[in-house]
Amino acid sequence: MPNFKIIQDQPDEARVKVYGSNNAALLQDAENKLVVTSSLAITDVTYTTPASVAGGAGSALTTPAQNVLALSEWSWIAYNTSEVATALAEVKMQGSPDGSVWTDNSSYVTVTQNTIATMVPSRFLKYSRVYYSPAGSTAVSLSFFFQGQG
Repeated sequence: MPNFKIIQDQPDEARVKVYGSNNAALLQDAENKLVVTSSLAITDVTYTTPASVAGGAGSALTTPAQNVLALSEWSWIAYNTSEVATALAEVKMQGSPDGSVWTDNSSYVTVTQNTIATMVPSRFLKYSRVYYSPAGSTAVSLSFFFQGQG
């Protein structure tokens, strides 16, 4: 290229160099393509209801809250492990900015015997939990699974 002496004599000086936080060039593979690594933090929490939950006033419960601030994606699974076909549960995900004030982060989902419900957030808040209750008078056994990645 005429009149671009630096490019002509020192082409390396015209290349864009990318540096990481430690002032070292980022990693490249054998084909000089940028190697992207991730600090993938997978959380897997299993919570089983302490006892079968029966319907009635005041029977709604929640799972322990999970701090999701460092996660980019997460989900909850509710699994109805009841032995009775009429054992139904209603579950919904909730979120909180401080662990004390909660708002719904999904709609209610009815979970029938031997089925699962997957809940993913619609809004980002610091804490996540599942609010659940039986959908009738039959006792329900539930298992909850929380998974996320950063």
